[in-house]
Amino acid sequence: MITKSSLELFFKKIADIALENYDEFNTLDGQLGDGDLGITISKGLLSIKDNLSQFDDDLGKTFMVCAQSFTKASSSSFGTLMAISFMTIAKETKGEKVLNSKELPGIINKVIEAVCARGKSKIGDKTFVDTLHEISTSISKTEDNLGQNVHQATIDALNKFKGKECKIGRARMFAEKSKDLDDPGMYAFHKLSSIFQNN
Repeated sequence: MITKSSLELFFKKIADIALENYDEFNTLDGQLGDGDLGITISKGLLSIKDNLSQFDDDLGKTFMVCAQSFTKASSSSFGTLMAISFMTIAKETKGEKVLNSKELPGIINKVIEAVCARGKSKIGDKTFVDTLHEISTSISKTEDNLGQNVHQATIDALNKFKGKECKIGRARMFAEKSKDLDDPGMYAFHKLSSIFQNN
């Protein structure tokens, strides 16, 4: 179950993971984009961590704090998409104090719709949307070992897109090169999900 307290612990931990991988995220992003992904993710998550005192039992309000924190911390395109993701989750969880695993696939699918609409992308373009799609598909099959399934889904998503071109954003300018590289956003989601690796 996802609650205010579990989210507080979650964001503390993934902020630390983001800092640990700061340079790697920037380096990978620099091969296909602006090279600021580590900056964007770290700033956004640290901003959320700094605002944990504003978290509320109402999960909708809590996720709105996450959206506002990311917006203030980063104006990059990835930062904007993360803020939209949190706003979408906030809308879907308004008034809820507990979020059960069976509700997650539907919420993730709403996030995918919102991100694709804003980013003018689609499933299959080799972006973090494909990781979200893999996660949604995986956890919709079983409620057991949720964390492990999420982490494995991020691995599966990376493997499925090995040898495929990035088709959106600055990375599409390096089509051939992108075949041999992981999409930075997908890779970042994989690293951040390592929080679940031993759960």
